[in-house]
Amino acid sequence: HSLTPEALARRVAARAPVVPGRVVDACCGCGGSTVAFAEHGAEVVAVELDGGRAALARHNVAARGLHDRVVVHTASIEAVLPSLLTPDDLLYVDPPWVGDDGRATDFATLFRALPRLGAAVATAPAVVLKLPRAFSVDSLPGGASAWDLFYELGTQATGDAQVVRMITAQRPRRVRSEREVPKPRTTR
Repeated sequence: HSLTPEALARRVAARAPVVPGRVVDACCGCGGSTVAFAEHGAEVVAVELDGGRAALARHNVAARGLHDRVVVHTASIEAVLPSLLTPDDLLYVDPPWVGDDGRATDFATLFRALPRLGAAVATAPAVVLKLPRAFSVDSLPGGASAWDLFYELGTQATGDAQVVRMITAQRPRRVRSEREVPKPRTTR
């Protein structure tokens, strides 16, 4: 039930700014997005607090033959994030959308229980977030204009093809154009 739909996971992985490269999947759940990133060529370090879900993620990774590209840790992302995340990594976060006081609709509420992760989202060069449909994108670090936003719709099969089911927010790592790359100086 909580597995990211395969089509969505593949779309997100395909447009990620650092694939192939390394992805830190901070709240991997059952591993749907982890699998999609690995199938698109990324090395993935996945973290899941719930032991049962982490076991399912490992099972899904093995079922796709991706064990050589993925490591799944059963741990608190708050505890292991400082030792895992580097500036070259893509940080992928599909955090728990529901807190003690209901569905999270802004950045502060979404990351209240995960302050280290929230700080990493605010500062990491490359981030992809999966967010609930009622989320205030203006509350994202830097505001909505700092992110590429993708409104993921339902399907014809479920009868909600015109309904926003979730939002994917992506802050790509800045890529310099050829004009911006310093040319080596030559002396005569």
